[in-house]
Amino acid sequence: MKHCGRAVEQHLKALRAGKTSLMISPRHEEARKVASVVRERLKAEGALGIENYPVSVLRRMDPGPDQALSGIGCNRALRSFSI
Repeated sequence: MKHCGRAVEQHLKALRAGKTSLMISPRHEEARKVASVVRERLKAEGALGIENYPVSVLRRMDPGPDQALSGIGCNRALRSFSI
């Protein structure tokens, strides 16, 4: 995560200046880690509340060729994440 430090600092600097900032990562795992660092920093600065709240997220689930029209896997389309 050391290599992301500069990007996090630039992102926070833009937010503090009232600008819109977007951080993009090619890997979901890295994006979650960076988002966690940003959230913790914003909490420490008082820009975010201390509590986390569950949020429901709908994700598109494209069935594979063996699952087409069978409905298998559709019940996993709704997942809850804490942010």
